[in-house]
Amino acid sequence: MQEIDTQKLENMIEQVKVIFADTIREVAITMLEGKKKYPKDNWAERDDIEHIKHIFNHLVDFAGDDSLKKLEDLTHATTRCMMLTQKFIQCGGTNANKTK
Repeated sequence: MQEIDTQKLENMIEQVKVIFADTIREVAITMLEGKKKYPKDNWAERDDIEHIKHIFNHLVDFAGDDSLKKLEDLTHATTRCMMLTQKFIQCGGTNANKTK
């Protein structure tokens, strides 16, 4: 496994925060709505394939919809991707594309 330059990583994290601030805000709103609707950590108990199916369905809806619902579909797909990524990280997964 390659060594990670922590300074470069911190700089990248700051860039991502700036670039994707609106997206992260929308995902946070989605997650807060889900917190009211579902039991605590319900997302973590779901099978990976269930998350993948939801991601796919939201992307299909996004591609086929001309309304403002596009943002909702894309936000929900993004939220599910983040959930799946977090599950993978918690299970000890690593990013094969890590750089120095």
